[in-house]
Formats: sequence, C-alpha cells, structure tokens
Amino acid sequence: MAKRKKSVILPEPGAVYAFVLSDGRYGACRVLRGSTDKETEEFGRRYVLVASSSWIGLTRPEEPDESMRGVLCLTHHQWKGIPDVYWVGDSVPEQFIPIGILEPSVEDAKIKCQASGGWLGAPLQVLAQWRWDHEREQLQEEESTAKAILTAKRLADESAREAERKALTLKQLAKHKFFAEWDDYPSPKAIRASRKIMKETLQALNNLGEKASEAARLEVLQHCIEEFNQLDEALEHFIETTVREDICDEFELLVNACGLHDKKDLADQRREW
Repeated sequence: MAKRKKSVILPEPGAVYAFVLSDGRYGACRVLRGSTDKETEEFGRRYVLVASSSWIGLTRPEEPDESMRGVLCLTHHQWKGIPDVYWVGDSVPEQFIPIGILEPSVEDAKIKCQASGGWLGAPLQVLAQWRWDHEREQLQEEESTAKAILTAKRLADESAREAERKALTLKQLAKHKFFAEWDDYPSPKAIRASRKIMKETLQALNNLGEKASEAARLEVLQHCIEEFNQLDEALEHFIETTVREDICDEFELLVNACGLHDKKDLADQRREW
C-alpha cells in the first residue's frame, strides 16, 4: 500500500522559529504573511512569506524579541544586497523551534517577493552571511581548499577512468554494453542500429586476430565510422552534440583495445556528423 502523503501545515503570520547553525549558535526566521487569494491562485496552492533574521544568538531563545525583526540582507559571495525573503509552501521542519509570535509590521506587509525557497536554506544563509562579514578571509580559504580537493579528486577519477578504458581488451569489450546510458534519446531504431555497428566492428576486430596488421585494423575502424555516416544520413541526422560525443567515446574503446592508442583522431578524420 502506498504511503499517504502528509498534509502541509503552514504556520500563521508572525510565527518565529529558531534553528541551530552548524557552528552551534542559533539563528531565526519569521513568517511575514500568508499568500493572498490572488497569489494562491497564481501559485496553485497556499504559501507563506518567510524572512530570515539577521539575529544570531549563543543560546537557544525561549521567546522572540524585537532584534529578530531585522531581515537578513545577503551580500556574501555573488549576492548584491538582496533581502533573504522567500515563499515557502512546505510544513516547518521538525528541527525548527517555535518560540512565539512577532506581529507583522506595516512594513512587513509591503514586502514584495517573487522568489520561492525552502526552510532549510535559512540556516545556511544566516551563517554564510555572518562569516562573510566577520571571517571572510578564513571562509574563502576554506572554500578554496575544498574546491582544490574536489578538483584533484575529479582529475584523479578521470585519470583512473582513462587508464581503465585504455586497458580494456577486445575480449573484455565482448561484455560491454555499448551506449548503455541511451534511453529516451536517440530513437530506439537509432540505438539498435548504433549498437549493431559497434558489435559488428568488435567482432570484425576479433576475427582479425592479435597479429593483424595496423592497416587491417584501421580498415575495420574506418568502416565503422562510415557505417555511422550512412546511419546518420538514413535517420535524418540524429547525431547531434551529445550523441556525437558518446559515439566517439565508445569508438575510442575499440581503438585502444586493438592497440592503436595514437589514433585518437580517427573518428574525426572520417565522420560526417
């Protein structure tokens, strides 16, 4: 039996919620108002307009105070002084702590907003802005280090993948599913025909044997690309950018597996797509 979807319970205007920041301190957000009938009709359902507070405290607040009225203004990173105000259509997360009501002001009612968001964005924005204002150099250094680590990992993964691809033999490719990620595009007919070309090329290379001349291997590979040229023409030029890249990647497996590692540009020399 399918699980029954939980109903959305939106908080009332003026409701204030505290939340724990990742550094152990507390931030807050408050509900400015609910969507009007006209806005609800435009949105397709009811929303509440929420503002992240510029307030940060060391201890959990028991009740709201006037200092929490200040709307967080985002200037960190690429933000250009935008108030952190957003429409939310989901129930308040369990980790958010209700601490009371701050009656919306006349100014609150005038705030216009076209952006939608989520409750869990508030803790991230509150801390990011505080660190930008007070620990910018340290924050940027941490982000630079994290970026460098991710870049190094990506390059290492790519290098390992490339080494693995180059090490595949023709026999190992017999278990490889060509164009495994093709699904909705290109058409089923194009997928079947493309896989047939690759399998026939693989079989032809295997039939040549390990002692086949380079010229013989090149002839088989060139014929493969010419087959794709004809298929592209027959199927009204289905080989566009992504499909072209996929074909070249799979073709490179064949080139490497038959020992022609220095012929990476072979497809480019022969293709008409």
